[in-house]
Amino acid sequence: MTMAWKVECTRRPRNHRIAAAFALCALLAFSPQRAAIAETAGIGIATAPPVLAALRTAADHIRTENVDLAALALERLEAAAGTDPVAGEAREALRALDAGDLARASALIAGIADELAKRRQDAGQPLFADCIRAASRAFTALDSYRNAPPGPATRDAAAATAAALKRCNAEAAPAVSTDPDFRRSVDSALASLARIPGAVEAGDGELLYRLLIELKAYDRLLMLRFG
Repeated sequence: MTMAWKVECTRRPRNHRIAAAFALCALLAFSPQRAAIAETAGIGIATAPPVLAALRTAADHIRTENVDLAALALERLEAAAGTDPVAGEAREALRALDAGDLARASALIAGIADELAKRRQDAGQPLFADCIRAASRAFTALDSYRNAPPGPATRDAAAATAAALKRCNAEAAPAVSTDPDFRRSVDSALASLARIPGAVEAGDGELLYRLLIELKAYDRLLMLRFG
């Protein structure tokens, strides 16, 4: 870009020709490369293993009301996030934890997880964790029928959960696929899910309840280790 062109770019447009040149200047200033950088801002944090590990650990410790360990995990999350807005959100969750508001802390952590998942989706860089999160959402929908009379909706939700788990099983890298926790959780969960249609057919609410309790444990372990 010549000096004359730079000067032309800084002048206020006085006619259509100069206005067109001004628009071109703006276009050059916001190049495709810069646009790509803007679109993927924060993707490094969204895919960083230390960030995701700290996030999973904090969420699990809050679920079990282990406040001290949850606080340590949030401090690790804040440090790993650096100057990213996630660091501020982690501090807010830590303040909620210190105030004894576990529900708010849990909601803030879930919000961070959703934000990071959205960044990965927007950047076209999904992780295996996103598959596990999708399977967990499918299970949550299924678990809503725990105290309801067994019916077609329960059977359909079980089928959706099984399909989601099978996708994760197919996507898992060899190191994950052979991991004892992953293998036991997925295989056991699929076995329990396979029994749900029979429980629905028999109208056996007690069996369904037990199966969903089992599935809750598998879902929690998968989210803690891989979500």
